[in-house]
Amino acid sequence: MYDNQGQIGRALQFYTKSLQIQEEINNKLGIATAIINIGSIYNSQGERKKALENNLRGYELYKELNDQVGMANALNNIGSISALLGKRADALNYYKQSLEIQKNNHDKNGMAYSLANIGSNYMNRGYLDSAILAYTESMSIRQEMNNQYGISSCLSNIGLVYFMKKDYEKARMYCEKSLKIAEDIGSPNAISVTSRRLSDIYTAMGDYKKALEMHRIFKQMSDSLKNDETQKVLVKNQIQYEFEKKEAQSEIDHQREIAIVEEKEKRQKFVSYSVIGGLIIVILFSIIIFACK
Repeated sequence: MYDNQGQIGRALQFYTKSLQIQEEINNKLGIATAIINIGSIYNSQGERKKALENNLRGYELYKELNDQVGMANALNNIGSISALLGKRADALNYYKQSLEIQKNNHDKNGMAYSLANIGSNYMNRGYLDSAILAYTESMSIRQEMNNQYGISSCLSNIGLVYFMKKDYEKARMYCEKSLKIAEDIGSPNAISVTSRRLSDIYTAMGDYKKALEMHRIFKQMSDSLKNDETQKVLVKNQIQYEFEKKEAQSEIDHQREIAIVEEKEKRQKFVSYSVIGGLIIVILFSIIIFACK
């Protein structure tokens, strides 16, 4: 909840508390999940080494449990973090390990994701033909699953690789197909990314009219996304206000309950002491009377 709302500090506090609880009851699956979540927080804050340490630890726990899905996801995370640390060869190795696990478990969605990561890794390292093969394989799986967003993303990435190869005609063809799907499914993010690429492609081809048209679409989608982000921030702030308001009221109610309990305890002690005192007086009187006789 906090992570999605951008409340990073609270999210980290919540996941850390969750980790403590899972460690107390020795729930290894819960420990691994909490550690991976903490790693995600560190990664989002740019603390790559801590993020890497958490994901490596989480992976080892998943491995102990033979949790294939957890292992594959952790390896993908480790790969992505390694790439951000500049260790792209290591990242590729982790992606391939993840892919192998997913293949053995017939996890098509995971396979498509890992192949896309492998494609990006090859592209960023200049192995453009290998990047096209990986993206194409990822796209084929997404076509089997009818994952239109994934198909659009792969087409756009293949177009980008052809742009890098200076094969502008193929770059245009793939990106135009990507843009068509993005518009059909109404994805502002996909439209924004691909229209910007098409603007660069048309500029390289000397078609400045279409380049300007694509740039306008990119700007429009970019502004739309910014407005969406602004709205999300407003909603988050409202949610946070309501949450803190409820927390404050809960604290007041809790303190009131404590006060009532303490008052009851005081009364019970008073009654107990009164009864004990009365018994002592009776006993003393009895002793005195007995002594007088």
